[in-house]
Amino acid sequence: MTDDEFMQHERAIGHAVVLGYARKQSAMAAKIRQAAEQPETTHQGPHPEHGGLETHIGTREQCSGPDCGPRDPEDEIRDAVLDLEALHTAAYGTSWRITREEEDVYDTTCRAIGIEPTDGDADIVVFQADDISEDDAAYIAAMDPETGSLLADLLHEIAEDMTSSALTPVQEAARKLAHKINNRPS
Repeated sequence: MTDDEFMQHERAIGHAVVLGYARKQSAMAAKIRQAAEQPETTHQGPHPEHGGLETHIGTREQCSGPDCGPRDPEDEIRDAVLDLEALHTAAYGTSWRITREEEDVYDTTCRAIGIEPTDGDADIVVFQADDISEDDAAYIAAMDPETGSLLADLLHEIAEDMTSSALTPVQEAARKLAHKINNRPS
């Protein structure tokens, strides 16, 4: 084997090692991106020392914390009602609409779609992004604070009418909705 053949062989081995390392790094980066894109499910549960609320990891049904774990449907619905009422109180305005904004930046037109309240302070934009679709913005606007308040009222009425252990289809749907509200990603 000549020196040139030896060096060519060494380069090929080095290239294969570098290529393998790059593939491994790329696969690792893909796993990290995938984990970052999937929000972790959390719920609010009591702090064991002072009794206030704290964020627990995982769903309430799988949590081993105090006062967590599987719950009866009526309590789950009542917790969702309290959560929706608090969100309604904290939100800007009671009804929302889509707002569109175009701006020329460095000879490029930037388009952003946002959500703003139809009542209250007109200068507040609740949400705005350049990569949101019209359909997503319309859905967000439809699920405004007033809609949340009406859902809370409906869930409250359903919880008040629960008397037996066998759930009606409406009560089961309300329980599923409450479960989704109580276990949404943060």
